[in-house]
Amino acid sequence: MQGGEHRESRDEQGLSNDETRFTCGCRTSREEYHDGSIEHVVIRHDGKLLSHETIGERGA
Repeated sequence: MQGGEHRESRDEQGLSNDETRFTCGCRTSREEYHDGSIEHVVIRHDGKLLSHETIGERGA
């Protein structure tokens, strides 16, 4: 397990963002949008996109 930095934010309309950046350079992010859709992204330390998943209205 690598160390890193975790950030969360949320606005009054329901938009939320959850992001983790590891010391090795890998990162994950999860955004939940106002319409209830969710986007999840995983990027490896060398910049390669490992996963990009959208669930809900934006992915329809």
